[in-house]
Amino acid sequence: MSIQQNFPGIMPSLNLNFAKSKRLDPRVTFQRLTGATVTNELGLIERVGNNIPRFDHSYNSTGVINSLGLLIEEQRENILNRSEVTTSNWTGGTSNTTYSNLSLNALGIFPGVEVTSTTGAAWHRRTTGSNVPFVSGTQYAVTFYYREGTSGRARLQFRYNSQESYVQGPANGSAWSIQQTLGSITNVTTTLMDGQSTYKTSYIFTPNFTGVADMGIGVGLEGSPGVTIIALGGQVEVGAFPTSYIPTQGLPVTRAEDSVYIDGRIGDNFSWYNPREGSILWTGNVYGTEKQAVCPYKISNLANLRGIGPQFDTRSLNNTAVFMARAVSSNIPVKNAPFGTIPSSDTIKIAGAYEEGVGISAAFDGSPPASSGGDSQTDIVSGDEYYLDIGGSRSLSSSNNKFTGVCEQLVYYPRRVTDLQLQSISK
Repeated sequence: MSIQQNFPGIMPSLNLNFAKSKRLDPRVTFQRLTGATVTNELGLIERVGNNIPRFDHSYNSTGVINSLGLLIEEQRENILNRSEVTTSNWTGGTSNTTYSNLSLNALGIFPGVEVTSTTGAAWHRRTTGSNVPFVSGTQYAVTFYYREGTSGRARLQFRYNSQESYVQGPANGSAWSIQQTLGSITNVTTTLMDGQSTYKTSYIFTPNFTGVADMGIGVGLEGSPGVTIIALGGQVEVGAFPTSYIPTQGLPVTRAEDSVYIDGRIGDNFSWYNPREGSILWTGNVYGTEKQAVCPYKISNLANLRGIGPQFDTRSLNNTAVFMARAVSSNIPVKNAPFGTIPSSDTIKIAGAYEEGVGISAAFDGSPPASSGGDSQTDIVSGDEYYLDIGGSRSLSSSNNKFTGVCEQLVYYPRRVTDLQLQSISK
């Protein structure tokens, strides 16, 4: 069979290619009640206003800025009172360290402070004058922004009652050592943000104390007097994964959730949809994979949370994904097609198809499709769907269901394609 035969022979009736177009289709409604930030096409952190969609980008080691797609995030708060490091915002940590304000405009937003180890002693740090309140047993997503300086090393820590927890080692994250005296540190991730050795390192910190701790960026174990690190900024959020940068200037700041949808009750917004059969390809990545029943998109009538689309579940379904088509009534059996484990790669593809009287099929990253068929398949869709929810913020009531990640593309075909074609388009 030719490659062409492996792909659908019909044109999509809806093609939302967010990564390529970097704009919203006129049928799409976008809402966010606060400002936010995004990494723009220059690789800089850009501030945007209320209700402005964010098309995210990433830098790679070859110097290329990649377009990722539409950034969709849940509501989050940066509880670190002053997110930018300056000598007036962050106070010095030890007598063996000097601090100098810079004017780097790193990532388009951080002026920077040069932190110098004058003696090469065992530890050096910056501490925030505003401090960070922690509650024992709560998960916090912590993010540090910095440049490696002359030392090539970093120490990213919290200090409480003369005790410390930190990651320490080469600033590029190649060999972090972890100290967990004040609580557990997990999921350490270091990302090169530009071609000037600007790094973002995030980890999940679960403190074993309740109190106010100092946040620090320093050289760490070095042994050579005069070496430096450039401290840029920080963020602390309640949550099990980090989100985009939330600037603060003296008080915690909350970024509202992104809401993205097509409402078929408006004009002919749903003329692309076939209630009896169809196929959908979703490409993107999901950040909050520890959650339950996360839906990157769903087609529904907003009743009883039923609808058509994929669902990620890493709590009760052991890091797996399913594709489902559920009718309105809770008395009708749920039709699931389990089809994969959520990979660690940044981008995943899910292709799903449904047809009244036949059933559903789905393929995950080019896997052989899984299907669900048999009795009562006429109940697989209600036939009155009129709403496409992208990111789960409108039609899902629980915060556990909110999608946080990037939607690269969503393509809808008004016919059910073959299982082989599902497999091909999801590769």
